[in-house]
Amino acid sequence: VMRFVFDGETIDVPLANADRIGANGETQYRFTCPINAKNMTDTVSAQIATSAGLVADGRSLAVVTYCNYMINNSGDAELVSLMKAMLNYGAAAQILFNHNTDNLANAGLSAADKQLADVDATPYAHSRTGSEEGIQVTNATLILETETTARIYFKLTGNKTINQYVCKVDGVVVTPQASGSEYFLEIPDIAAQDLDVMHTVSIGGITVTYGGLSYVNQVLSYSGSNEALRNTVKALFTYNKKAETYFN
Repeated sequence: VMRFVFDGETIDVPLANADRIGANGETQYRFTCPINAKNMTDTVSAQIATSAGLVADGRSLAVVTYCNYMINNSGDAELVSLMKAMLNYGAAAQILFNHNTDNLANAGLSAADKQLADVDATPYAHSRTGSEEGIQVTNATLILETETTARIYFKLTGNKTINQYVCKVDGVVVTPQASGSEYFLEIPDIAAQDLDVMHTVSIGGITVTYGGLSYVNQVLSYSGSNEALRNTVKALFTYNKKAETYFN
């Protein structure tokens, strides 16, 4: 396995899960370690391990190191803009989750580059249509972890059981997951450049249209949102736009 260690966590990625790539006639393997936005400045150690123990010398790396290298050395203006937006998002997430705030991801950026612009996310406002007896949609949110995941929460208010309702995400039948007295449906693994894509979630006769930037609109349109969360979703909005430009 490739053993990644950071922030008190140990993640072992088996060789079987690595991407096999070729270079100069040699076989090489690429291992992927999931990182939360708040962990961009954390040092990640990577070392091969077997049942007999650790093998050879390890390597240490950090997302912020890569981003700063590309900012200083890349001739691709769109990539540089994306890296700056990613660092601002990482720094905002660090403050939001109170993680390693003495070493913010965007510390190396200029004051102008750190400035978070006001954003208009109203075009991505969620919508709800239809009705279904015994179902009450209660909330929608975004999970900002290694994968960005949207969740639509609902609860049962009638006599039917959950398996008596047909639930779909983008037309595909899915099984709701329980969360206390409620249930939720997920739109999983939303890539940065796809946060503006609107998805359709249906619970019986109720249809909710929602996307990653719908959550940004929720936060910014609610006067009670705290500053750290507002800054995080502003940075996320800009990150999406820069990623969309770069990958397109």
